[in-house]
Amino acid sequence: DAPSVEDLLAALRAGVFEVVPAADGDAARRVALARALAAGAAQRQQRARSERLLADNAELSRVLHELREDEVAGHRIQQRILPASPQDFGWCRVEHRVKPALFLSGDFVDCFEVGDRCLAFYLADVSGHGASSAFVTLLLKTLGNRVRRELQRDSAGRRPSLLPTLVNRELLALGLGKHLTLCCGIIDFAARQLHWCMAGHYPQPVVFDGKCAHYLQGTGMPVGLFDDAVYEDRIHALPQGFTLLVLSDGAMELLGEGTLADKEARLLAIVQDGAVTVDALGRVLGVDDGRPLPDDIAMLVIRETDAVAGA
Repeated sequence: DAPSVEDLLAALRAGVFEVVPAADGDAARRVALARALAAGAAQRQQRARSERLLADNAELSRVLHELREDEVAGHRIQQRILPASPQDFGWCRVEHRVKPALFLSGDFVDCFEVGDRCLAFYLADVSGHGASSAFVTLLLKTLGNRVRRELQRDSAGRRPSLLPTLVNRELLALGLGKHLTLCCGIIDFAARQLHWCMAGHYPQPVVFDGKCAHYLQGTGMPVGLFDDAVYEDRIHALPQGFTLLVLSDGAMELLGEGTLADKEARLLAIVQDGAVTVDALGRVLGVDDGRPLPDDIAMLVIRETDAVAGA
């Protein structure tokens, strides 16, 4: 009827939910009992939710661990299929750099010799980011090797358009929902000519003769969107001691504010000021500043060596 304060505290410490004075009657006890049953049910539900959450978190941690392992494996594979950098072909030096915005890159570069004094190259930018785009670069490497064998069989041919034509057909047949842009070319050092092809790529390649840098003008359809796409081969005479630079559009996003025309002019000025190596371009663009990159970045630089320039 009249428990003491000490009795109440002892009861509450022992787990009593509510104390109802006897004088309050059965109605008060029924209300208190209903509250206690409801609280017990809520506790059981909360405990069940907590157990499910712990189980879900454990499963999520397992899946994330597997994804991380897959990303690490994919990153290693991407690094292994890239050509060596820098690489000397006897008559030129080729450097490249691929920097992903995430862990895996949708940008890709490759180069290889064709015949005695020709060098084939391409730089690709796959739509999107991450694993799905990175998987397309593996397909691109495989198709690039097929084109390489074709060019070796026909070393007199200078048709860089073979690559976008083949990749376009294969991507559309697979139905991956992915497309890409390509800049590809074949440098003929005997004729001092660049045979090149653009497939929706931006920015245009830059040619530097030691004094003045300029863009090669050309357009083309992206790869993997249109089954009737046609890719045109072009020819450009190369100056003595040239430097050829091919970048993905991610590099343009690091050139500050302004219109595309402003950024294009800024890039030419950077090249004319002497940033004609991958390391120099990376420093000027701030590729390794530690800030998050807005997009994957790929840079390919091909420079005629002094030995060839003086030959």
